[in-house]
Amino acid sequence: MSNKAMPNLSDPDIEEDQTLADFARAARKLAANVLRLVAGGGNVHQLAENVSSLYDAMDRYHDVHHAYPSQRHWNQALDVDKDRYEVRYRGGNESPGLDSVDEGQRLAFDRTIEICGMRKGLFQMAAAMLIQQRPQTVAGEQKFYENLRLLGDLEERTREHHQPCSRS
Repeated sequence: MSNKAMPNLSDPDIEEDQTLADFARAARKLAANVLRLVAGGGNVHQLAENVSSLYDAMDRYHDVHHAYPSQRHWNQALDVDKDRYEVRYRGGNESPGLDSVDEGQRLAFDRTIEICGMRKGLFQMAAAMLIQQRPQTVAGEQKFYENLRLLGDLEERTREHHQPCSRS
């Protein structure tokens, strides 16, 4: 038997959490299929099912919460990088502050941030290109290339970090 204290959740709390999780899952499935379709893959036959599942999940969410999911809930559901931003101790569950990690961990964390920025730039470019929004396409390109440049700088710092110390 575990000694961990379980949160005291009532049935309404559990139902609220479940409707949020169902909404997030349905939103991610639809978004993933649409992104695959944009990339030339995906399953066009599941698109209507994905939309219907999201609609049903939003309807259940509304029944329980008396409102539709907020912008924050949408952002959290569709944030592909949220788990990547956590820096963890080896195998631990606590996230230390960035000032308490060593240089190798810091470089890995910074690399993740730059790759996430490149991905967001590509997403912005693809979305803007679908509806022919040239200014947003350019903004996405700028975001992508800025993060690519920062990643190149970071790769140089990483090489310097991993080179053996030269002795005079």
